[in-house]
Amino acid sequence: MKEKIFSIIEKLSLRPTVGGLEISDSSLRFLCFRGEKKITASLRLPPGIIQDGKINDRQNLSSLLKNLRSQITSKKRRGQKIQIVVSLPASVVYSQSFIVPEVNTEGLAETIELNLRMISPVDLEKSYSDWQITGNNTNQKEILGVFAEKTIVDQYDQILRENGFLPVAFEFPALSLSRIIKDLGPNLDPTKPYLIIDVTTDGLNFLIVKNGELYFNHFFFWNILQGEKKQIALSDFKNILIQEIQKVINFGLTNLRENFGGTIIITSALQQEIEQIIKNDFGLEIIPLQLKRYTDFQNTWFVALGLALRGLIPRRQDNFISLSGYNVIEEFYHKQTLSFIAFWRNIFAVSFLIFLLVFGSLDWFFSKIEKNMENQISSLNISSQAQEINELQTKAQNFNQLVALITTAKQNSQKWSPFLEQLNNLASSSITIDRILIQSLTTPVRLQGRANDEKTVINFKGILAKQLNITNVNLPLTNIQATPDRRVSFELFFTIKSLTP
Repeated sequence: MKEKIFSIIEKLSLRPTVGGLEISDSSLRFLCFRGEKKITASLRLPPGIIQDGKINDRQNLSSLLKNLRSQITSKKRRGQKIQIVVSLPASVVYSQSFIVPEVNTEGLAETIELNLRMISPVDLEKSYSDWQITGNNTNQKEILGVFAEKTIVDQYDQILRENGFLPVAFEFPALSLSRIIKDLGPNLDPTKPYLIIDVTTDGLNFLIVKNGELYFNHFFFWNILQGEKKQIALSDFKNILIQEIQKVINFGLTNLRENFGGTIIITSALQQEIEQIIKNDFGLEIIPLQLKRYTDFQNTWFVALGLALRGLIPRRQDNFISLSGYNVIEEFYHKQTLSFIAFWRNIFAVSFLIFLLVFGSLDWFFSKIEKNMENQISSLNISSQAQEINELQTKAQNFNQLVALITTAKQNSQKWSPFLEQLNNLASSSITIDRILIQSLTTPVRLQGRANDEKTVINFKGILAKQLNITNVNLPLTNIQATPDRRVSFELFFTIKSLTP
């Protein structure tokens, strides 16, 4: 039922544009698609503003985000928040693959939760974690678990919101690149793993993809090799590249027990040198990365492109990894529902004003006709025109009756907005209202929703019972049931005494 409601809301409301924002130690890149139009904006970050993925200079980063936003929006839209999928710096995200046995849906979630606690690099309560299925084998599933410290993610979330951005999901560069490879890259053998090497301004990003999904991610930072040096020698670059590739290949052979199907290189420099190392030292096939679409983007924009592609996915279908403290789908549809209500409220208000003007004009027009007719009738010979006068008077009376009925109907129409806003305020953030069924003011209202636990539901019932315009609040305990996401659903009834609090 909830899926149907979300689908209806999507069709009846304006679908917002969701772009992608890549954040790294050295740059900010924004990309989104509005129909056939592509909107891009980028800024280089001075050294030290973001260091090792962490915000080091909040004030200057805030100024740069405002600058970036001014490149994206027109003056008319400066007050609107830009919805974005965010790629956090690779250094603040930890990922690891693991295997769980094939169990039922509820048991699978519990098993994965237990594994996440075991492999988490920090206390799981201090981090945001998420997972996605990357492969299905006989009687087992391959899972990719991802972690990021809450304090770091919350800092990015807060500073983005303060500067006009609204994050709908947080991911990391490797996930964005794997989406590019899967959706737009060359046709790869789904039975073989592939090595992806992304040479960035911050370091070397190594990915293993299989079945079109990210299986492994490892990032090597230039500052580890560079130290106090201003530049990195080519010989040092080659040595570290060979060492890191060997580590990734050893991991792949140990865990996947399969030879790599080839290597895809993403770089804007040293392409030939890297290819030569891979061919001579590891004997791997080089697979050119030629995008099937969006071929005008350079490889430095691939992460932002992967984020923008995720932004094109309907939010109710977005089940990819997100590292944040809120549910991506519920957060989006909460705002979408408010936008939907505001949008149609404005339409109804404008329509009402139009009807009011039309009927007011008609009333004025016919009143003028009536006066003209009365003047004409007064000049006629009453004895010879009596029948015609009576007919005209009857028509005028009928018209006046119709106008009176319209005025009465307008005065008796109910205004539901204050009451619905009252319910939304009473529910606050602890209650999610899924459905309200109102047949009339004389019949009980049926309200369905969800909450974190039974106590919250009972407290909500008590709050409703205290309202002066609500009576006969009834919450059958049998209507409180557990849901798969460890919350509870409920259904209660009440009678409306008046629409105003």
